[in-house]
Amino acid sequence: MSNSVYDFFFKRLDAMQPLSKGLDAYAARQKTYAANIANSETPGYGAKRVEFEGELRKAISTRRMQLSRTQQEHIPVAGGRDRMERLQPEVVTSRAEMINGVNNVDIEREMSGMATNQIQFATASKVLAIRYRMLRSSIIGRSM
Repeated sequence: MSNSVYDFFFKRLDAMQPLSKGLDAYAARQKTYAANIANSETPGYGAKRVEFEGELRKAISTRRMQLSRTQQEHIPVAGGRDRMERLQPEVVTSRAEMINGVNNVDIEREMSGMATNQIQFATASKVLAIRYRMLRSSIIGRSM
């Protein structure tokens, strides 16, 4: 089974915009993990989550679809490009029941998620930096 997000980031040449959007999502997720950890003992606090990958998958699949106008008078179409540009991470509040007697924040899950997110951010930023170096190299005509 193929992972469409992985394939898009690492195998496609036009992945710079989604990588940039991914970095935005990872940054928002890191802030959300920090807020959840800081409020782990706040009575009634609802743990928050950042949702992004599902919408990214939709934007990627829409982007692949080729659209064209059959008549000059028709409205111009842009495929998934507009959707990708509007793509933003969404912070949602969990409605799970209290698990620690105070709220629904699972501190182990938050710490684990934060560490994973940090690795994902570092990886995406390195890939994006490599892609910018490749672009720069192709423009100025020197090797990296």
